[in-house]
Amino acid sequence: MAEVIAHELAHMWYGDLVTMAWWDDLWLNEAFATWMALRIVDQWKPEWRLWNDFELHRAAALQLDALSNTHPIYAPVRTPAEATENFDPITYEKGACVVRMLEQYLGTEVFRNGVRDYISRHREGNARARDLWRALARASGQRVERVARAWIEQPGFPMVRAERVDRGGQSVLLLRQQRFRASQRPAPGRQLWPVPIAVKIGGEAGVRIVRKLLRQRVDRMPLGPASAVRWVYANADESGFYRPLHDGETLAALAADVRSKLSPV
Repeated sequence: MAEVIAHELAHMWYGDLVTMAWWDDLWLNEAFATWMALRIVDQWKPEWRLWNDFELHRAAALQLDALSNTHPIYAPVRTPAEATENFDPITYEKGACVVRMLEQYLGTEVFRNGVRDYISRHREGNARARDLWRALARASGQRVERVARAWIEQPGFPMVRAERVDRGGQSVLLLRQQRFRASQRPAPGRQLWPVPIAVKIGGEAGVRIVRKLLRQRVDRMPLGPASAVRWVYANADESGFYRPLHDGETLAALAADVRSKLSPV
């Protein structure tokens, strides 16, 4: 019940206080309401572990988005009737995952400041999604719209291959992205996403998280001295809407510590 109430409150903020200019941006209302309901209730009652439950919904969105006939979060809408056609786990759950991923990428406080700026500028009026991206860009100094549009305007999501390489006493994570598909048929085109990678690293000094925006098909992430890296996991707390694929040695090292060091999600 608390989650339902929080969901409706979010609708008031993103639907009544600031109303979308047209139906094609209604996804933002629904995605924000889904994400905010979980965010609010989790802060209030962390023992309910709502993000654990949300993994079931996230998994459904990943499964649907891996199909050839999936669709982007955003779609042009010509009539109000068309607005109801795409309301499915892609709009709600994937949309909420993308919002959460942006929050983790920018940082909680920065993200909150951007949202406050957006509401303050457009309260009692109409706005478009790009108005929110601009507010987040002002708060963060980052090119948020370029990142956000890549995730909402193209279908599917990436698989990120993560291979740890130790050379000269330093540890580096080699990252390669490609579209994840349920079928083995090659994907048309060569899609790329700006992927906010969050890598959890375990070592003698404890656990830390290193972040990087993966802009290319292949990139490298320095992890520090090899002696300080016992294991890595390439999607910390499942904050990114992508599937990590670790090489065999990296996965084996992770498996040895998985129960004590990784969160349930």
